[in-house]
Amino acid sequence: MKKFYPIAVFLSLSSTTAFAAWDGTNSPWTKGDGSENNPYLIENEQQFSFFQKSITEGETYEGKYIMLAADLDMGAGNGMIFNPIGFHNVYTAENTEYDESKTFLGTFDGGYHTIDNANITLAEPDTDEIGGVGLFALGKQQTVIKNVILGSGSTVDGSASADVAGIVGISYGCTVINCMNSAKILGGSFETGGITGFAGKGTTIDGCVNNGNIITHSSSGGIAGASENATISNCYSTGEISAESAYMVGGIIGWANMQTTISNCYVTSAIKGSPGSSWMPGISPVVAEFERSTAKDCYYVEALTGCKPLSNQTGVKGITEAELKSEATVTALNGTNEGTWVLGNDGYPTLAWEAGTASVESTFADALNVTFGISGGTVYVTTDSSSATFLVYDVAGHVVYSAPVLNGSAGYAPAAGGVYIAVVITPEGKAVRKISL
Repeated sequence: MKKFYPIAVFLSLSSTTAFAAWDGTNSPWTKGDGSENNPYLIENEQQFSFFQKSITEGETYEGKYIMLAADLDMGAGNGMIFNPIGFHNVYTAENTEYDESKTFLGTFDGGYHTIDNANITLAEPDTDEIGGVGLFALGKQQTVIKNVILGSGSTVDGSASADVAGIVGISYGCTVINCMNSAKILGGSFETGGITGFAGKGTTIDGCVNNGNIITHSSSGGIAGASENATISNCYSTGEISAESAYMVGGIIGWANMQTTISNCYVTSAIKGSPGSSWMPGISPVVAEFERSTAKDCYYVEALTGCKPLSNQTGVKGITEAELKSEATVTALNGTNEGTWVLGNDGYPTLAWEAGTASVESTFADALNVTFGISGGTVYVTTDSSSATFLVYDVAGHVVYSAPVLNGSAGYAPAAGGVYIAVVITPEGKAVRKISL
C-alpha cells in the first residue's frame, strides 16, 4: 500500500519550536520506546541533559535509537557548563589495563537540528585522564552519531586535556555521518579535530563539515586530529586552524596512520603552525603525515590555506578558488556517488544534505506551489519556481538523489520500496514530505 503524507517529527529538517535556554535541570523524555521505528525523542534541553546524565551514570542504551526533535539552547549565556556525554577512563595498573569509561552504544540521530550555546568542558578535569572532550566524550563500534549540528555559539574547551573535538573526543570505531561542527574548539596537548580528536580502528566519518575555528597543538586537523585504520570521506573544512609552532597539523587530518583512507574531501581553512621539515611534517592543507595511509580526490586552495604539502602527496591536488567553485570539481568530488555534492549558494561545493537543511523554515507545499506525487514507483514533484532543487533522502539521512527541477518537474524512482524524505528547495523556502513506497 502506498502512502503519501506531510512530514512530522519523524525526520524534521528544521525546527519550528523554540524552548527557553537550559537552566541546568534535567527530566526524562516521555515519547518513544527506543526502537528504530519509534526512537526515544529528546524534545528539550532538560531531556538532553537527562541523556547526558544517564550515560555518565552507566546507562549505555546499547542497540537503542535516540532522536533529537528540536533545536536546543544549552545556556552558555546563562553560564551553564555542559559536560561531555560519557567519559573516557582507560588506565593501566599493575600491568593490567582497565576500561571504566562510560559510553553511549546506540544510535543518536540529531535530525539536523542545531545544538547551540553549549559550553562543553569538564567541570572538574581529572588530571589523571588523557582526554575525551566533545559533545560525546567517546564512541565505540556500536556507536552511531548522525545528523548532528553543533552551533557557532558553542565552545568545546579541552585546553587542559587531549583528544578534543566538536562531535566525539575519541572514537574507538564509531560511525559519524552527516555532522557539522561550527563551535570554537580549544585543544589541549594533542589530537584535536573539528569532528573527532582521535579516529581509531574501524572509525567511519562520512559527509561531515567543520566550520569552527580550532586553536590547538600538534597532531590536529579540521576533521580528525589523528587516525588509525579509519575511513574519512566526503568531508570539508573551512574554519581556521591555529597551532602555533605545532607539528602534524592538516586541514582534514593531522596524522593519518595505519591504512587510513581519505577520499572526496576539500579544504579552504587557513592553517597556521610550524612549516615543518623533511623529518617532521608541520602544516599541510589536507593531511600533514601519511603513514601507510592513502588519499583520493582531495583538493585544497593554497591561496586560502596558506600552505601546500612539503612533498608530493598522491590523491591530493591544489586548485584555484575558481576551479573549486566549478561543476567539474563537484563531479570529481562525487565520484561514483552522484548527488552527494552540489554547488552551494556561495559557489563552493557543499554536501547535498546541507542544501536540505537551508536556513529557511519548512513551508507547506501549497504555499510554494509545489506538488508531490507517486506514480508507478516514481516520486515526482512539480513547481512553478524558476529555480528549484529536488532531493530525496533515505531514513538514515543519506541523500539518494539530487537534481535541479527542469521545466517545472522532476522525478526519482528508488531502487527499493520503503520510507523516503522528499525535499524541494526554492528561493522562497522549502517543502518537505515523507513518502512511503
